[in-house]
Amino acid sequence: MIIVDVHEPKVVAELLKEKGAKVEIKPLTPGDYIIGDLGIERKSIGDFYRSIIRKRLFEQLSSCLLYTSPSPRDRG
Repeated sequence: MIIVDVHEPKVVAELLKEKGAKVEIKPLTPGDYIIGDLGIERKSIGDFYRSIIRKRLFEQLSSCLLYTSPSPRDRG
């Protein structure tokens, strides 16, 4: 199961589904994608640089690493 944030491009979820992945689209706070217990934050080069300059990169990484996959009943 791959959980995709509602703000991510729809084409990404569609391509994942074409490849056979089970995809759920929902609002995510820790990152842009969740696969199992792993949070993934997708960034453009500009976003990456801004996150470093604003000293938010490690906060965002920590948020993704601390994510615990919701139980099936919490998934909506």
